[in-house]
Amino acid sequence: MAIEISLKKNEKAGIGNQPLVVYLSAAVFLVSLAGYLFIGYYNSRITGRVMALDREISNNKSGQISSLEEKVRLTQKKIIDFSSLIENRVFTSNISQFFEKTVHPKVYFTAFDADIKTATVVLGGKAADFESLGQQLILFKEEGGLNRLEVDNVSLEKEGGISFKANLYFKEDFFRRWPKTN
Repeated sequence: MAIEISLKKNEKAGIGNQPLVVYLSAAVFLVSLAGYLFIGYYNSRITGRVMALDREISNNKSGQISSLEEKVRLTQKKIIDFSSLIENRVFTSNISQFFEKTVHPKVYFTAFDADIKTATVVLGGKAADFESLGQQLILFKEEGGLNRLEVDNVSLEKEGGISFKANLYFKEDFFRRWPKTN
């Protein structure tokens, strides 16, 4: 037994509300297009009006306002220059603080040469004995701030004591850091 499904001539298969959906979609599209065009048109009008007002304002500025603006620009430049100076300031007082903390009581320095650009200090000095010199070198290393320490020209003095030359190579930022306050 076979079952056949046949459509009546007046019935359309699945078309029911399709024309309504097509018309609504077209209406939504047209409204969206009209809104886009409307916004674009008024945006260009407003932009043109703003530009015209800017031109009008710049043409109507008085001499006093222009001179004040020039003073403001000059002051702003000075502030920027000062900021640059402060950022790149070298704190040579860091050397003094370093030596205040690290100099051994039985060691004194006879020569001092600092090169801030390379963060290097060359010292000539005298120590009471080798033990004092060794302790001085340990103090330098333990304080921190040094990359490297070299000692050369170590010799015994006729009148007693030991003379030496020390090269202290500080870390790059040693002279750029704010001094520590106690």
